[in-house]
Amino acid sequence: MRSLAPILTFLLLTALPAAADARVHVVAAGETLSALAERYEVSVAQLQAWNTLEGDGIRVGQSLTVEDVPTLQYRTVPGDTLGCIAQRHRLPLATIRADNPHLGRRLEVGVVLRLRGATDPRAGDAASEAREPVRYVVRSGDSLTRIARRHEVTVAQLVEWNEGLEPDHIRIGSRLLVGHTGRSESVGVPWCGHISGARQAGEHPAYVLRNPDRSWGTGRTLQRIERAFDVVRRRHRDAPRVRVHDLSLPGGGAIDDHRSHQSGRDVDITYYRRRGCAGPGGCPLERVDPDELDVRRQWTLFHAWLSRSDAEAIYVDYALQRSLYREARRRGATRAQLRRWFQHPRGRRNRDGIIRHFPNHRDHFHVRFACSRGERRCR
Repeated sequence: MRSLAPILTFLLLTALPAAADARVHVVAAGETLSALAERYEVSVAQLQAWNTLEGDGIRVGQSLTVEDVPTLQYRTVPGDTLGCIAQRHRLPLATIRADNPHLGRRLEVGVVLRLRGATDPRAGDAASEAREPVRYVVRSGDSLTRIARRHEVTVAQLVEWNEGLEPDHIRIGSRLLVGHTGRSESVGVPWCGHISGARQAGEHPAYVLRNPDRSWGTGRTLQRIERAFDVVRRRHRDAPRVRVHDLSLPGGGAIDDHRSHQSGRDVDITYYRRRGCAGPGGCPLERVDPDELDVRRQWTLFHAWLSRSDAEAIYVDYALQRSLYREARRRGATRAQLRRWFQHPRGRRNRDGIIRHFPNHRDHFHVRFACSRGERRCR
């Protein structure tokens, strides 16, 4: 579930010939282009442009666009399906097929689709979002200047917003108001959705971001990630850094080489290893055998999510689950918790457990966070 990919792009174009809908007129016997122009209060030139007509000739039964309809141009990326594109842009599947006669039975990557009458799925999100306070918990090594730079505000603003704050004496664990922002939420399902009010992950002493451009999520997702890694740092002072690979693109949507990661709730992270994590890049994206897994640190991280019911699923290769199961039991997990949290020992084909097997997760794990309270469009 990792990749290198272009960010999908939406471009506003002129209207295109279209399948039948409320803006389309089906030519009847005796009708002319000039008569239709007068009827719909447009010009002949507009009708010709919207319907790519070279002259005035029209035929009975021909469908003509009689109103300028905004059209989006969308280039498909790996993971796209025509059904999801239709759902995301609020268009009938039949309309997309009719407007794109070049489509085959299988949707290819890189195909440009004309989406007549479509709306950007993220349009209107910003206008409808309520302003909410953004708070930051001070960590070891923080300074007010660094916090201000990270949140793109000034030190003076931080002092103004936080009564009693002394610039030269900030306490670890203090919660600072660092600004206000619109509501951030996951929309749709992880394999067909987007993010309203997306946030970009920032630096953290416990992990390295592989690609900031692919490190966007909901505010709640980023909070859950940071909070869990803060727990690891408190309990394992000498823990190496791991690599955070992909979350989502800036607004969500399909992302190259992933079937999910569309709605800001998914993240790929490398495992804690006993050896090989000392470099600046942290624990590498390499196959991990059970005896190489640092189960103490890894379980601390997983438990931070599981104990708060943050995770909907944690995809881990089945071969690595046994050692994590034993560590969880050693550290006091109850029989009921073990059964609820782990697929092990029921076999990799069993569908129970939050920690469960998924192919190609021997070199990293994948967390899918649960929808948060108040995320009405999250599925």
